[in-house]
Amino acid sequence: MNLKKKLLLIIELLKNRNLAVIIVSWILFASAGPLFWQFESDYARKLGASPELIGMMNSAFTLINMLVQIPGGYLADKKGRKQLVAWGTFLVGFPNLIRAIAGDWRSYFLATAVSVVVGNMYNPALSAIYQDSLPPDSRAFGGSLINGISWAIPSTISSLVGGYLYEKYGLRGLRAALVVNALVCFINGILRFSMTETLQRKLETTRQMSFKETLSSLKRVFSWAYGSIKVLLALEILFGVITGISGAFWLLYALDVIGVSRVQWG
Repeated sequence: MNLKKKLLLIIELLKNRNLAVIIVSWILFASAGPLFWQFESDYARKLGASPELIGMMNSAFTLINMLVQIPGGYLADKKGRKQLVAWGTFLVGFPNLIRAIAGDWRSYFLATAVSVVVGNMYNPALSAIYQDSLPPDSRAFGGSLINGISWAIPSTISSLVGGYLYEKYGLRGLRAALVVNALVCFINGILRFSMTETLQRKLETTRQMSFKETLSSLKRVFSWAYGSIKVLLALEILFGVITGISGAFWLLYALDVIGVSRVQWG
């Protein structure tokens, strides 16, 4: 694909209201998120959490993430995507504010757990409305282009800024970053109310599965996965285990053992 065709595709993608809103909201998230995300485990430690507690909290968040994906996907297919995405994005800002003023790891843990529930409840709906809005003949390239524009460039810059703010202002810098993240959630939630629902036609013509039928269908899904992509699935599970064991402690190891500064980590 030559440069002219790539530019035409970008223009075509931006003409789609849903994609334009998603791109803008992702740019805002990518600009605000790394200000805090990359230092999250050190923030928990400064609130009194030991490495053991940090590991337990991350395990709990992963479990919550897994459990809410199923009802989130069911609601997206039964009730629609737009309202779930918009309200979920807006509401997740409140636990971020609580995390910003948390006085100890317990209140931080509860607020983060609520954030994980709300944030991951709407993720299946966001994925669905995103895929529904991409042009069928260029979903792979269009998706990679949007990801590059929306996430790679802004997050690279904000990671550097986040390291500088944490180095200069310490805990106050991370609290300020959480407030910024909360404000971005509120702004993006309002923006996402302007998206167009993509499930309307399907709601009119398709019989909706009950939640029990949805759970029963998981058996067929896992049966197919085992027969078709079991190697890939096994690798994903292995990667998840390795990341779960060490991921939360890379930052602490770099700061405490290697002696990396917060700016350098950013």
